[in-house]
Amino acid sequence: MFALYDAMTVRVRIDTVRMVGDHAWVYSSGELSGHFAWLDRWVSVLSWQRELEVARREDGVWRLFGYQR
Repeated sequence: MFALYDAMTVRVRIDTVRMVGDHAWVYSSGELSGHFAWLDRWVSVLSWQRELEVARREDGVWRLFGYQR
């Protein structure tokens, strides 16, 4: 991606967090944007709405390990 864009930015919003046993279900929305230097313009590369990720506590820290459907 960095070969195409000279800069990238991401905005992530945490929509909801639910504890299910010892796992945290984290729902987030966001957008990844890239900047084309030769156009001097930002374009949306990827966006998502209320996607689920799962985290668990390991060795005293939270680790994100995803959600497999």
